[in-house]
Amino acid sequence: MILFTAMLLLLFWFGWVPFPQRALGKIFDDYLIRYERKLSEHISHSAAQGIHLAAMLTDMIERTLHARNCSFAAVSDNPELIRTLENNSIYLLKDTLLRSRCSGSFIILDATVNSALRQSRESRCGVYLKASNITVSNPVLPQIFYLRGLSELALKYQLEFHNKWDLEYDMAQLPDYAALLRSAAASPESRSFFLTKSFFIRGTHDKVILLCVPLRGRDGEVYGLCGLEISDILYRLTYRMPQHDLPDMVMGFAQQSGHGDGATLHAGTGLMNGPATNLFASPVAMSATGMTHYKRYQSGTLDFAGNERTLRIAPLSLPGQDGKWVVTVLLPWEKAQIFCLKKYIFLGLFLALFLGIALGASLFLTRCCVAPVLLGIKNARTNGVATTNVRELDELLEFLEAKEQSLLRQQEENARSLGHIQEKSDLQADITAYRTFIEQISTLSKAERLVFALYIKGQKANEIAANLHLSINTIRTHNRNIYAKLNVSSYKELMVYIRMMTAEDRETFV
Repeated sequence: MILFTAMLLLLFWFGWVPFPQRALGKIFDDYLIRYERKLSEHISHSAAQGIHLAAMLTDMIERTLHARNCSFAAVSDNPELIRTLENNSIYLLKDTLLRSRCSGSFIILDATVNSALRQSRESRCGVYLKASNITVSNPVLPQIFYLRGLSELALKYQLEFHNKWDLEYDMAQLPDYAALLRSAAASPESRSFFLTKSFFIRGTHDKVILLCVPLRGRDGEVYGLCGLEISDILYRLTYRMPQHDLPDMVMGFAQQSGHGDGATLHAGTGLMNGPATNLFASPVAMSATGMTHYKRYQSGTLDFAGNERTLRIAPLSLPGQDGKWVVTVLLPWEKAQIFCLKKYIFLGLFLALFLGIALGASLFLTRCCVAPVLLGIKNARTNGVATTNVRELDELLEFLEAKEQSLLRQQEENARSLGHIQEKSDLQADITAYRTFIEQISTLSKAERLVFALYIKGQKANEIAANLHLSINTIRTHNRNIYAKLNVSSYKELMVYIRMMTAEDRETFV
């Protein structure tokens, strides 16, 4: 028990006791720190490339418009000018795509080829290049497909058409496009970017998120957007799930609104990786409840344990939105409970094993070391055995026996000394009393001396009464007076002192 208690104290002191909730929270935090750093660097690097691309495209647009001596309002319904802008954009888009760790690059001009068409209100011209058949996170020479733009340009640059190619963008598919343009026009910051919510490209199962940069002219006019795409496939390849003991964990990034315990995690607005990502195919608003070491996220039947960490990026915010981008890890609540239970069981088994080993060691030491000693002591006490076959115990018994003999001899010597002292004391007491007895004889009256003399001769009271012709009561009265004067208490004591007197002394008292 001492070893067991000491082990517990050491485990607590050095923090080795696996408190399951704290251990689970630490796993979440460790993954979040590494994941947030990597994703922030990725997005920041992509944002820098997107801002550089926007600067080059803006310069190209303004030079083209200046060469034709027209404003950007003249782009709509001008196929020739649109062809020139798209043609000049392809090289810049392709070069940026090959240099980046992204799956696509695009330019969206806030114009359309034919504004008279019924769908022209949601249609915008531009070019969208997309890397396809991605099997590694950073392909050297990816195959580039032509997703949006004039078909003749794809033939000119020998780009393969995407199976979902279209001439122009359908802006109804791009989240918050109109709000983004308004926010870009109102913001004086030219080096800003915006992350769209994740969405599926129309007609495909390819889920993407776009990093958009406004194309702002020198006079503040916004020509449209450009940027880079991060697809769900590229994201999964780049941010593979690590090998750990939580295989059901989901990692990703998403938007979060609110603060503290009242915050809401909008899972599915970003990209996620893990076995349960199908639950977030569309955005799910999950309320967060703060706990000691992690948070609990709930939405309807969905129940997760996890945590989040704010991304170190500064995307452009839309008016009226207080959301921010966070990285998050989520683990189904029942899996988190099982993880904690396993930790408790492991700790219990470890302590039980340690206690069993300690008890076994104690029994072994008892049998090998303590039992022979106890047996030797028992034999020595009951049978008087001189040896116990334990050298240390035999030496101890010899020492105790010698000590006992020494004490016995000392007691005998003390007893003899006390006997002599007592004997001398008694003798001294007898002589003193005898001398007092002799000295008091002279105080006896004549009648008392006559009775005392008869006592010296050995007569008894009734004999003395007959010889002196006195009554027995008179003799008893003389006896009381004699006892009092001679300081004796009984006839026996009187006779003892009489026998101590010499024959000559007796003659004196006759």
